[in-house]
Amino acid sequence: MMLRVNRDHITVSVKSNGKYWQAWWVDRRGNRRARSLGSKAKFSRRAARVLAKRIESDLNARPAAAEGKTLPCLGRFLVSYLRARTDIAPSTMKMHRATCRYLLASLGWRKPLESITTDDAANFRSKLARGSLSGARRIGKFTRWLEERTLSDAAVAKEVRNAKTIFSHAVTRWGDDFGLRNPFRSQSGKAPPVDKDWRYVTASDLAALLASCRNDGWRVFLCLQRIQAFRRGEALALRVRHLQHVGKAGSVGYGAVSIPIYGVITIPGQTVAVKTGKGRQLPILRQDLADALLRLTDGANANAYVIPEEQVSRNNVRARMFKVIRDAGLTRWPDLFQVLRRNAETDMANIGLPQYVVSEWVGHEIRTSVQYYLPDALGRSAQSDNQASENAITSTKKLIT
Repeated sequence: MMLRVNRDHITVSVKSNGKYWQAWWVDRRGNRRARSLGSKAKFSRRAARVLAKRIESDLNARPAAAEGKTLPCLGRFLVSYLRARTDIAPSTMKMHRATCRYLLASLGWRKPLESITTDDAANFRSKLARGSLSGARRIGKFTRWLEERTLSDAAVAKEVRNAKTIFSHAVTRWGDDFGLRNPFRSQSGKAPPVDKDWRYVTASDLAALLASCRNDGWRVFLCLQRIQAFRRGEALALRVRHLQHVGKAGSVGYGAVSIPIYGVITIPGQTVAVKTGKGRQLPILRQDLADALLRLTDGANANAYVIPEEQVSRNNVRARMFKVIRDAGLTRWPDLFQVLRRNAETDMANIGLPQYVVSEWVGHEIRTSVQYYLPDALGRSAQSDNQASENAITSTKKLIT
């Protein structure tokens, strides 16, 4: 008897195949398919029919499986995912590549995509928090890993968010055909509350740091972060052609607030502001910084780095910063360079600039400023009383000699 083809529902029947039972069906394309159920010595016809019903339920839940299609393994999916994400910024791509390496370290290249469960997702998070995966980096081949190091809670949350995004693309692509669900659906990617009790580097502290620097390259490097709110990478990637009218005094006003400026710095997206890919302009906020920029770039080519590589090595900048802090007689603080940028935004806000202006100069959204940068108003150490007199932007002390 021939089985009637129903395009909306697959019916699985049982037939004899010598000493074995066989399940067979017609897929949605009209092709006949079969699967062995086991020997007649082991299963009765009734037991074989029970197995066939289970197969029927699975095939109707996963239509593509009824046609003999299969999902790729985890490794192949991650490769195809990264190749397809041409819509994200290079910095975001870098983070997603790191997340893919963590997933491979946790689950393995050959892990079937459909077999990844919510328990696997929970174990992934647990391994990251314990430090079992946090050293996973590409150093040659894709599956070689460095030593372990512990990730912060915020970093773990970020990797979970990325993993949830990655698997959401798999669900979009194969969810209907294979009944695929996001294994990270129950995992929260919300970062823990930000501790805003960070170090406030006063104008006096900054003057001590600059005095302990061995050249103008390091002085400008620190001032671009502490006064101008540059990211570390932005300061190191800045080129001479991005400076305009340096040393020419002027002013900029927003409502009742008017501040002196000494030139303009243009930060283009992609090449300098690589984290966001969005460019911005901001004024030079101190005369002594403008003077140091002029000294440092005098006679330099337009494509030369503002901070010369021979003065600030790109390979050991963090270790060198520790020495600068030690020579200045200060105590090392957490979030070494990021703190300088936070301090700069705080100082900009404290001189009365509107928050939309501050966020535009700093290069992020207002909500980011409120969540991560501006200190609490209730008086923690970052919101100390000496901010008004020790504001590095408005301080009358000569910071760079």
